[in-house]
Amino acid sequence: MAGHADTPLPPWRRNLPNALTIARSRFVLCPRGSGVSSFRLFETMQSARVPVIISDAWVPSAKIDWDAFSLRIPERDVQHVVEICEAQDATWADRAALARRVWEEWFS
Repeated sequence: MAGHADTPLPPWRRNLPNALTIARSRFVLCPRGSGVSSFRLFETMQSARVPVIISDAWVPSAKIDWDAFSLRIPERDVQHVVEICEAQDATWADRAALARRVWEEWFS
């Protein structure tokens, strides 16, 4: 019986709440993980949403125009993330579509 307290959920079910949250969002926070990047960045691009990269140490690939589809926020400015995203709301649909195209071209 999947979901019973003693039965582990399959991976697709464990990640379902995150996928639903991403699907309901325009901008998705992608803080650095245990390294300088995060799997959330690639999940966000795959889901055609705008990644909001929060990391001072992240080094983007030079072959990709990350600024065209993502937002990058220094860790010291994280308290302003809402205002930064709201200022870019008019561009979210174009950025999101481009994020998906870049994911398909480079990461799928």
